Parts: sequence; C-alpha cells; structure tokens
Amino acid sequence: MNKLKIVTISLITLGSFLSIKGQEKLKEEIEYKNQFFMLPTNLVDKIVQFGYERKLSNENNNTVMVQLGAYINGSNVLEETKINGTGYKLELNYNAIFDNMTKNENNAASFYISPYLNYFNSTFKIGKNYFNNSYATETTTTDSTGNSITTNDSLVSDGKGKLSDFGVGALVGLKWTIAKRIVFDFYFGGGYQRANYSGENKFTDPLSKQFIGNFVTTGILGRAGIRMGVKF
Repeated sequence: MNKLKIVTISLITLGSFLSIKGQEKLKEEIEYKNQFFMLPTNLVDKIVQFGYERKLSNENNNTVMVQLGAYINGSNVLEETKINGTGYKLELNYNAIFDNMTKNENNAASFYISPYLNYFNSTFKIGKNYFNNSYATETTTTDSTGNSITTNDSLVSDGKGKLSDFGVGALVGLKWTIAKRIVFDFYFGGGYQRANYSGENKFTDPLSKQFIGNFVTTGILGRAGIRMGVKF
C-alpha cells in the first residue's frame, strides 16, 4: 500500500511538473503580431500621429502598417493672429523585414525596407495684421502716360486657403525590440511629393516658414524619424 502511495504521489508530482513546464513553454511561444505606436518626431510638423502595425504570416516577419495623424496649429490668443490650421495625414506602409540580427527574440534588431503612400490635407487662415506687418509689399509701375502707380498686396481681411499633397517613396529602417514587446523604430528615406495648393500665391512664403514647411513643396523630398511602440 505504501509503495502504491509512493507511485501515485510520484505520478501526480511528475504530471504537475510537466503541466507547469508545458504552460511555461506555451507562454514563451506566444507571438505578438500587433503593434501600436506613436511618432514623436512628427510633432516638429505639429502633427500628432499614431499607427497600427500587423504581422502578415508566421512564415516571415513582413508587416503592413497604417498611420493616422491630426494637424492642429493655433495662435496664442494674447498675440496677433498668425496662422491657424487644421487637417489630417494618412500613410500606408508595407514593411519587408529581414532576419533578426541578434538571434535573441527578447532583444531583437532587424533592418527593413518600407515602400509607402501618404496623403496630407489641411485648411488654414492667416491673420491680416501678421501678413501685412511681415510679408506685404508695395510695387511701383509706370503707366502709358508716365505716371507712377503704386500697388500694395496687403490684406483687408484674414486670408484663407487649402493645401493637400500626395507622396510615394520608400524608407530604410531598424526595428529594435526590448523585452520582446517594447519597440524603437529608426527610419530614413524619401520619395516624390506632389502638392496641391488652393489660395493666393503670396501666402506660400509665410506658410513654408511658419507651419507647413515641406508640405507646400512638389518634388523629391527626404524624411527621417523615430517610432515608439508596444507589441500585443
């Protein structure tokens, strides 16, 4: 009877041990296929931008990514009205990710190539006092009778306009994962951007200097930044 008890207790102990080990192994093999991230570097353009990334299959690490940003730029109410703007930015990426260089899943580092498409749209208002004080100019011409004519492009009311652009290009980046879930993503690259501007031409200079920067440009542009995310 004592031998039977010993065998039974041994089997129960062994079974419990194998069960715990199996659960630990199963827990270790959990693969995080999703990632939520933000782009702190986009705050330079006054765009608060977040994104979602999804692994496509178990055979490789390639992912698709969608990023959505809100553009908000407001003047200080205690100062003269400069430029106010609202808008949004949307970007789609396909990330071809190479093998983990560290061979350590808890602290992985992988290079990737990421073709992208993006779209930016905004509306803006530029204060008349701000424009007149900083950008308004006078032009003097002579008519057919020899009389001088002076014209001024100052504003009599706040100016308004719209800006949108479409971009296509590719990025090269490095994903660095810490503790299997925290991700730092460093990237650079560029592509072609086409801007569609609706407004008076004299606004393009203050727009470029004050709040939209490269978004008013059509041509080849470079870009770089950092993403910070968490896998789940």
